[in-house]
Amino acid sequence: MGWNAGQGPEAGECLAWEAHRGPVFALVVSPYGDLWSGSEGGVIKVWYGEAIEKSLVLQREEKRILALRIF
Repeated sequence: MGWNAGQGPEAGECLAWEAHRGPVFALVVSPYGDLWSGSEGGVIKVWYGEAIEKSLVLQREEKRILALRIF
């Protein structure tokens, strides 16, 4: 199964943080709601769930979740 982010009329960047200097190769959400990211060069960063909730505000028309995978 694959997914091409460049397909479809509404494809594009929906959220961006300027936290890594290079490409991010891995993202995971912990059972506690923390977001971990890993980038080129072995850099790992974490954002705690409470901080993410404060920074993510969805407007009414943006509340379309098409896919989500949490372990």
